[in-house]
Amino acid sequence: MTRNAIGLAAIVAAVCCLACGGTPAAPTPPTPPASSNHAPVGSVALSPAGAPIAGATALTFTATASDPDGDAVSLSWQFGDGQTASGATVGHVFAEAGTYAVVLTASDSHGEATKLNTSVVVKGLAGDWLDIGGKVGFTFEQHGSNVEGIKASEREGNAAVRGSVQNPRSLSLELTYAYYPSSQLDYYRCYYEGALDDTGDQFRLTFNYKRSDRHCRKDNYTATRHPY
Repeated sequence: MTRNAIGLAAIVAAVCCLACGGTPAAPTPPTPPASSNHAPVGSVALSPAGAPIAGATALTFTATASDPDGDAVSLSWQFGDGQTASGATVGHVFAEAGTYAVVLTASDSHGEATKLNTSVVVKGLAGDWLDIGGKVGFTFEQHGSNVEGIKASEREGNAAVRGSVQNPRSLSLELTYAYYPSSQLDYYRCYYEGALDDTGDQFRLTFNYKRSDRHCRKDNYTATRHPY
């Protein structure tokens, strides 16, 4: 059969198929090319080292991010306490103790995004603390960077406590004692400076000679959080 005859036979077959009510096969659509865009990659660094203290420690979050396709990358942060920020380097102070899930979202200009999660455990001063000697105890409440409470001691008696915690983990306390010179109520105040350690579960206080009244005992304290 000649080439022309073959072509004619094909045309006749197609006409017969249509005449018999048949439907010619639809052409297969071409497969779209796979997307060549890729999500950004990155990492998160946190400073300073050690446990952050609520109301005091100014944490610095630093993101390192890039896009495999060379696209511009935008960075946004969620700190897990309702606060947000944007940029490669951001600062944040957590107001309350707790464990926070910090999320960095790195997005490229095509809508691809990568989420990086960092867990941050924030310590606070609230609660009971016991001096290593076992005969002096502190009970604190904390509101932001302000600390107040009671110091209890068999030897020295009780004292009202107030003070503050500062970045990153420094602690300043004023202890006020009541006494009765000449049968009249009076007060004397003793001042201490110190800091919490990297765990946030122990603090050391050193007696401040220059600020304290002469009635103060010249004691230093090392107290550990009471493990309830």
